Amino acid sequence: MQHINIINEKTLSAMKKLILSLVMTLCGIGAAQAYLYNGVHFRKLSEKDRIAAVACGNKQSVFAPEKSSASEPAMAFFDYMGWVGNSYSGDIVVPERMKFSENGDWYTVTEVEMGAFYNCDELTSVQLPETIVSIGEGAFSGCPKLEEVIIPDGVSSIGQNIFEGSSGLRHVHYPAGTRYVPMLAFSSAGHPDGLVITGMENVGYLALWSFQYSTIKSLPECPNLRDFDSSVFGYSSLEHIEFIEGSTPGSSIFSNCDALKSVYFPAGFSFEHSFFHGHHTVELIRVNDPVPPHSNYDIYHEVSPSCVLEVPEESVDAYRQASVWKQFPDIRPIGSTAVKVVDTDGVKIDVTGGCVSVTGAGEIQIYDLAGRLVHQGATASPSLPKGIYIVVTEGLISKISI
Repeated sequence: MQHINIINEKTLSAMKKLILSLVMTLCGIGAAQAYLYNGVHFRKLSEKDRIAAVACGNKQSVFAPEKSSASEPAMAFFDYMGWVGNSYSGDIVVPERMKFSENGDWYTVTEVEMGAFYNCDELTSVQLPETIVSIGEGAFSGCPKLEEVIIPDGVSSIGQNIFEGSSGLRHVHYPAGTRYVPMLAFSSAGHPDGLVITGMENVGYLALWSFQYSTIKSLPECPNLRDFDSSVFGYSSLEHIEFIEGSTPGSSIFSNCDALKSVYFPAGFSFEHSFFHGHHTVELIRVNDPVPPHSNYDIYHEVSPSCVLEVPEESVDAYRQASVWKQFPDIRPIGSTAVKVVDTDGVKIDVTGGCVSVTGAGEIQIYDLAGRLVHQGATASPSLPKGIYIVVTEGLISKISI
């Protein structure tokens, strides 16, 4: 797959105008009437198939569920990805079925329309039914108080900018039915304390800018994720990432990721171009290749001077003699390094091998991504299997990788 390396301001402006034009075409004057049912606005997708979509709750619209022949609303106010004055607030529960009139037929809710919850300043949560299969562009973007969205695993289509600018997000479950993360999906999204994403088990591709400026610290375990477009994590809070065999990251993938601490590379990884761009915060690089790979650039001088290089135990001597890699003063066997992943308000979390230790806090709880409690009590855990875990301490919730 080709990677886009540079999109200038003029091109980006043209793209935004195109998106706005599409929004106006799809949602403007002449669109099908939206109806209010149990606090949620809906639009008919197919009368024959009896399916409906969640629609934008525009304050300018006239909603009359008891009148099937109601006149079309004048939808004249638009913003970049939706309608100005979206009226949703609080906790929204989307039902599996709804009616367009009191005595009408039941319609199954299968879609969340483009911009449906866009710019809802007071929206705090949205509960989606398992019947949803598609979510449109910018559906949850610009919602500063929205903290959690569980996307049903049956969703197979997700539009661009879905959470862009939602600066209060703490947790998103990404569906098993979707094989990509679209452009700008989580751009400028996430609570200042961090954004945790679960799921993503079938995702194989991250599109351009999908996590730029986000507060994500690490990805869940993604056994199929190999294709990364350019600048995916630019300016984000990413701290750790592990690539799998066959990964093909685009250029500038870590551009201005000033929180990046550790990166794991698989055997056979190609170091064709620079990834770190002078990120002197990187403290650990792991290369799981018994043969020192060729690199086209000086890796050591782009990371922290104290950065540790971990390699297979039998290959330590080979790396100490190999071009580029021999510049690392500290080369160790894989798994021998203690990596500090959190240092906040006096609370420090360290991972040594498979053990988690915490200082500056009392009792801790450690959960796996399925929500199962795997350790509780002492501030040091037994050895845990490789994976992603959530560590809960007094006033601090952190995501770690082992």
